[in-house]
Amino acid sequence: MDLITRKYVPLIQTSYRMLKSQIEATGGKMPVNSDARDDKNSDKLVRKLDCAVINYVHEIAKEAALPAFDTVRGLFPEGNEIYDGARFHERTHTQIAVRNDACIKGFFLPRGETPTLTSPVSPAPG
Repeated sequence: MDLITRKYVPLIQTSYRMLKSQIEATGGKMPVNSDARDDKNSDKLVRKLDCAVINYVHEIAKEAALPAFDTVRGLFPEGNEIYDGARFHERTHTQIAVRNDACIKGFFLPRGETPTLTSPVSPAPG
């Protein structure tokens, strides 16, 4: 699910409305995106609402027996504008959530890093 494109905007909007309706029907409270610290000028780094809406998309798909999304990609503008009137921000970044481990073909460690990895699978007898 590539949230950098417009393709999934209607799906996300529908998911939000359905989640909100379900939570309100049970008397619950919607999650909210909030500041990471008490600074009201900081970015909404604790994205509980966004997470709930995205997770709800996956619940809807599962209940409808639709194919699952293996990954989710989103763009998050953060920080100050890099110049007056800009839509570019100092700390804008892309996040990718891999929901299906089979999509991970490999990874790279930064130079100088020593891996401390464990494998859930025993090595084949050699």
